[in-house]
Amino acid sequence: EEIAYAIRTENVGVLTQVSGIGKKTAERIILELKEKVGAGEASDIAPTENSSDLQDALESLGYKPSQIQRVLSEIDSDKDLGDQVRQALKLLQS
Repeated sequence: EEIAYAIRTENVGVLTQVSGIGKKTAERIILELKEKVGAGEASDIAPTENSSDLQDALESLGYKPSQIQRVLSEIDSDKDLGDQVRQALKLLQS
C-alpha cells in the first residue's frame, strides 16, 4: 500500500529507501507502474508511520482531520517530523 501510494504521488524518496534502488531506478519504476497502480487520489493520506505521527501532532494542536488531510499531500516526506510539522503549520495558516 505504501509503495502504491509512493508511485501514485511520484515520491522517489520512499522507493530509494529500498536497498539496491537508486534515484534513476525509482523514477523508472514510477514511470512504468503509475498507470498500472491507478490514478488514485493524490491527496490520500500516505500509510506511513511518519504521516500518522504528523497527523497525531497536528490533531493535538487542535486541527481537524479534514484540515490535516488537505495539506498532507503538500508536505515533504523526506524531512524529519519537526520540519514536517512546521511546514504543515505554515500551510494550515495560509
